[in-house]
This record gives sequence, C-alpha cells and structure tokens, in this order.
Amino acid sequence: MESIEKKDKKINWAIIIPIIVVIILVGVLVIFDYQKTKKESNNGPGPTGEEYRPEPISRENNPRRSEAIVDLPKYGCASPATIEPVITKNPDAVWQIPEDGTTNTISLGKYKIINDDKTVLDIPTLWLYFTSEKLSDREDKVYALESSYVAGMKIIVNGYEKEIKLGGSEYMLIELSGYPLGDIYPYDRETILEFEVLIELKCANFQNGTCLSNDAKPLDFIDNADITSMFRIFAVGCQEFTKDIFIESKFSFQ
Repeated sequence: MESIEKKDKKINWAIIIPIIVVIILVGVLVIFDYQKTKKESNNGPGPTGEEYRPEPISRENNPRRSEAIVDLPKYGCASPATIEPVITKNPDAVWQIPEDGTTNTISLGKYKIINDDKTVLDIPTLWLYFTSEKLSDREDKVYALESSYVAGMKIIVNGYEKEIKLGGSEYMLIELSGYPLGDIYPYDRETILEFEVLIELKCANFQNGTCLSNDAKPLDFIDNADITSMFRIFAVGCQEFTKDIFIESKFSFQ
C-alpha cells in the first residue's frame, strides 16, 4: 500500500513538460500577433475610437492618393465646425526676450483638429501673422517680427517637428503651404491633427552690451508691448472655408 501512494505522488514530467512548452509557444504567438496588429493599425484603417495621429506628408508624397474612393457618395464633407480646434496646451502669455544672448522658446499653443472617418477634409495652407497696437505703424496693425530677436520657428504636427524656413530680416506673413498639417486622403478613418508652433527668442544684435533692433535702436521699446498672433487655416471639404485662431500675448524685455 505504501509503495502505491508514493507512486501516485510522483510528478509525471513526461506529460507536464510538453504542456508547458505549448503554453510558452501560445504566449509568443499572442505577443507577435499583437505587435503585428499594432503596426497595421498605424498604417491603415483601425478600430473605432483609436486615436490615429499620422506623420504629416504632402499630397504629392501620399501613396494612397492613387487609390480611388469607390463609395464616395457615402462620404460626408468637412465644415468650419470640423476644424474648430480643441486647445490642448495654452499659449505662452509672455514673450520673454533674454538680454544675455540665451534662447527662450515660447509656444503659440497646441491645437487639435478631429476629422471623422469618411469625411472629406484637406488643409492645403496655414497662415501665421502678427498684429500689435503699440508696435505697428500700419492702419491694419499688422506687425512684422524682427530677426534681431527671433532666432527661429518650428511647427510640430502630431509630434513630428519641422523647421519653418524664414527669409529676410522681417516676418510679417508666414505662409505654410503643401499640406503643412498633412494629407489625410482617403479619409477612411477618424484622424487627429494636433499642431503647435514654437518661436525661439534670442537677442541677435548686440552693440556695447546693448541688444538692438533691426534699426539699431535699443530694444527696450518692445517691453510690455502687445503682440497678437493669428493662425488662418485654409480648408476644403465640399467647398473652401477658413478658420482663424487669435492668441494675445505681450513682450517682456527688462
């Protein structure tokens, strides 16, 4: 009787080991399938409710432009309400220009546009310009930023950063064309377009330890001056429309 009990208590490794191996293989296959599904979801239509944030590409570089939309009559059209942005990061209220030659980066805020699936939306152009009651001598109060204190600008779309090319010494109207927020054709899934513009402020024109403007005047006059930034989004659904975003700030130089 004792020998039978000892035999029953013995672990049957010949049966258990294959079971363990099968469990491990199943786990590996599940992980592999998850990674594959995740990769496919980033490149094409995915499940409803998943935030799709594509890398911005131009119309010319969008390989899916060659695809025809066979059920186009079932598609809707974007409207001004479509590009009404959600503010996901507040803009900086103060544009502090360092007096010691260092760089201070300020944000014009972060804005999220949500386009529903099967909704035609193209954003071919984005404008950025500035106004100032105190600094502008124009009737429309449009004001050109100066290279004496602007070192650079960047646009970030869905986390992808790109340098904005600035020409000359004054920046009155910055026109970003060629689908700056990306081409989302064939509009077959809900798409997020979240963008932010950063401005690098740096005193670039020093003389005898004094920061000067483009006109060689001490930059003190800019302190506490108002500066309003305005985005104008040019969009196309079934027809063309625009959306303006205003950001009120002030300079600081002291």
